[in-house]
Amino acid sequence: MKVFLVGMMGSGKSTIGKLLSNILGYKFIDMNEGIEKSEGKRIKDIFKQRGKEYFRKLEKKLLKRVVEMQGDLVVATGGGVIKDQENREILKEHKTISLMVEPEELLKRIEGNDRPLPERGKEKIFDLETTREVL
Repeated sequence: MKVFLVGMMGSGKSTIGKLLSNILGYKFIDMNEGIEKSEGKRIKDIFKQRGKEYFRKLEKKLLKRVVEMQGDLVVATGGGVIKDQENREILKEHKTISLMVEPEELLKRIEGNDRPLPERGKEKIFDLETTREVL
């Protein structure tokens, strides 16, 4: 079985994913870490140098590869993976857990990180939180 964790950046996908994988005895995959390894760059740098669309293509390609993997997995997806209709359809075929965190708490969690979103501020987090669809 594959269990996918979705949610905004800072919602705890990686932290909870590691805990859940230990409890279930499943392998853990962090999609953002996988993309960083394959590109040899931090997510922030991929966004700056290649753009969001390039990153989203990498994300979709990796999601499709993960789905084809054998064995039981817990997968922490990227925060924006559910923005893509095809990705949502893929995730609907598997156990998918959506992690919800209040925007004020998300802002606290990501302040000081070098992720692409913080410089856009609190209003952007509120906007993203209300526009992202839940499976």
